[in-house]
Amino acid sequence: MFDKNFEDARFSLNICNACRYCENICPVFKAIELRRTFSDNDIIYLANLCHDCRGCYYACQYAPPHTFDINIPKVFGTLRLETYKNYRNSKFSKDIVDKPHLYSIATFIVSFLFYTISSIIYTGKLSLIVIVDQNASFYSILPENFLIITMLIPFAISLTIYIKNFIDYCDYIGIKKGDFLKLSSHIRSLKSVILLEFLGGGGFGCNYPDEEYSFSRRIYHQFVLFGFKITFISTLIAAFMSHILNISPPYTFTSLPVIFGSIGGALLLLGLTGLLYLRTKMDRIPYSENVNSMDINFIMILLLSVLTGFLVLLFRSTIFMPILLIIHLSIVITFFIMLPFSKLQHAVFRYVSIYKYFSEMNK
Repeated sequence: MFDKNFEDARFSLNICNACRYCENICPVFKAIELRRTFSDNDIIYLANLCHDCRGCYYACQYAPPHTFDINIPKVFGTLRLETYKNYRNSKFSKDIVDKPHLYSIATFIVSFLFYTISSIIYTGKLSLIVIVDQNASFYSILPENFLIITMLIPFAISLTIYIKNFIDYCDYIGIKKGDFLKLSSHIRSLKSVILLEFLGGGGFGCNYPDEEYSFSRRIYHQFVLFGFKITFISTLIAAFMSHILNISPPYTFTSLPVIFGSIGGALLLLGLTGLLYLRTKMDRIPYSENVNSMDINFIMILLLSVLTGFLVLLFRSTIFMPILLIIHLSIVITFFIMLPFSKLQHAVFRYVSIYKYFSEMNK
């Protein structure tokens, strides 16, 4: 299957390299022009450089129903998924990539039971719907160090896997250790990532969700990206207040952790629901249906973690706080455990590909 995907990609790229009508549409075609032949390594690099803006598909005279059947976004989407699976070492881990919904639900159930039993043992109360003090801390339900350890372990494992993938992928697409130290290329790559400029479609926006040019996908991605950053800042501020200033939670609605967390959460909600909406409208011909489960699963876990976070905030002085907190924690830990198998893998592969692209352009 993987070999056939490479054959399809190689056939399409050879035609693109002869045609070159799309050379100004996106960086992928500029990278194509630097090559006369396409190795498997080149194809994987190009597939991960592709941002699925689809401009090439609608501009291509050889796209379906032409007999050449050139469909670069679909072929590259399939190859990206195969890349993610190829970096898993066992059949079991590849199975998780194929069936993310099943394993996410199973992980959530196990996590929920784990935190519930732990809370019952810690509090000595069998019910999770109990009267709590108005200013009761979350740590009255589960101890602080226990929460930190249970969150840090899966996060650290996921981070280690990401670092390994990063090193392996650099080697696979031909970036040597010494070549990854070009400060100018990193600055240019980071600027591209922060601005999501490759979703700009040459200044007119992407052809997404349909043939019309639109910046909506870029805007919703920006919401998600900045939502992540602002909620992370909120976590850092909360940690500083708790461990340095000895100001324990819960924090007031006007405190910095709550303000930053609320703004970040709102941006995530806007971005994620916007992306889900666009998916209901998108043209599915230039799309690899094989990646659908992974895409949807990642969005839903993140969306549920934000929604339950807001519910915990709003109902933290009610009898529902303990059960809502445990549901929220179970979703968050599911997110961390599923990270190495989730759509977020693309962050590693795409950044390295963007770095290689700017390095090639600067030669």
